[in-house]
Amino acid sequence: MLIINFVLPLLVLVSSSIKRNYRVVTIMAVVVILGHLLDYFNMVMPGTVGPYWNTPEVFLLVLGAVLFVVGLFMFTVLSALAKLKLIPTGNPFLHESEIYEYPF
Repeated sequence: MLIINFVLPLLVLVSSSIKRNYRVVTIMAVVVILGHLLDYFNMVMPGTVGPYWNTPEVFLLVLGAVLFVVGLFMFTVLSALAKLKLIPTGNPFLHESEIYEYPF
């Protein structure tokens, strides 16, 4: 857990030039989230299901719980964002930003 949650992100993101790369930062964020999920899994599962944690029913239960939390988070965030007007008004550089083509 120490390597996934602390050492790997520290060593990868120590350089400021790497932190400007959106893909590397996104990958490291996913690694940290999966590391936390693995950490909580190791804390909770042995005490709750005992020796039966390796059965397909428990795997489906864990997968369903993770998908439920991710879906609830996405629903909450996207519902809140749908109520907001996200295009700035009165910005003198709005037209330039609309015609800008991303390099990737």
